[in-house]
Amino acid sequence: GLAGCAWDRPPLLEVDWASLIPLARLENARAEFRLQALDRHWVDKDPRLALTFRAWTHILLRRPPLVVMLRDPAEVAASLYSRNGAGWQLDRGLVLWYLYNHHLASVVQPGDLLLSYGQLLSPDAQSRDAVADALAVWLHGQSFDGVSAHQCSTVLNHMVKPDLQRSSAALGSVPPHSQASEPLLALCSTAYRQVAVASGDAASRFVTCFQDLPQVVLQAFNSHDWLGLGPSAHSQISQLQNALVEQQANRQQLEQSFSTHLDEHRALIRAQQEQLISLQQSLSWRCTAPLRRLTARLRSSR
Repeated sequence: GLAGCAWDRPPLLEVDWASLIPLARLENARAEFRLQALDRHWVDKDPRLALTFRAWTHILLRRPPLVVMLRDPAEVAASLYSRNGAGWQLDRGLVLWYLYNHHLASVVQPGDLLLSYGQLLSPDAQSRDAVADALAVWLHGQSFDGVSAHQCSTVLNHMVKPDLQRSSAALGSVPPHSQASEPLLALCSTAYRQVAVASGDAASRFVTCFQDLPQVVLQAFNSHDWLGLGPSAHSQISQLQNALVEQQANRQQLEQSFSTHLDEHRALIRAQQEQLISLQQSLSWRCTAPLRRLTARLRSSR
């Protein structure tokens, strides 16, 4: 809309909502959502919040807490392929998965909750109970003291329908020309595993994993017309790619400088060791050995 993007053509970089939203429209939206912002508890389930979250903070004048449901990237890509038809490519689903998480990483804070979609839909009751426990603890931190883990488990078991998940079956019907590229799939799968197995503060691990845009993702965007913001998007890609190349060159230069200094220090240590061996083998060193032993005994007896 205002950002010149759509759910399937997201912006590459963070949108400057303060300059895009006219003041009058912002004030009208704020009046419309006044009750939700100040006086009510409410939930909005929309993946596009990853792109529009900062706009909502402008409207609400507060920061709503986030619950991030992390899903396997291959399942997301397969689900999008199944919904959008044969003209859709798995790579497009993967880059959308990565970019949405990248935008989320710019707004996620340590107090937000990260949940596993796989655990939520697991046939294993223990996995679902773990989700319910995490949700209950998080709600308690949000001042919902009357909500128990048992209540969360009851609601989840009533509302979640694992049999509606058809993404795994969709993967088997993808033709060769729509299959995912190995480097992109490997990148997304690695990021997913790093967050999914995180212990402790999973939100911080999520931010660390998705705070950058890797070269593989930029190349995928640059090869297809998948971005919002029109022609300026490709200019952004070129700028980011140039920045990545410059960073890589600087890193290689630092590594080379470190290697050179390390070799110099190793050579200095070898020279000093050779001097020490030469000194220990000299006649004067052997002749003064009894004197050194006597001196050591006198010092130890004090």
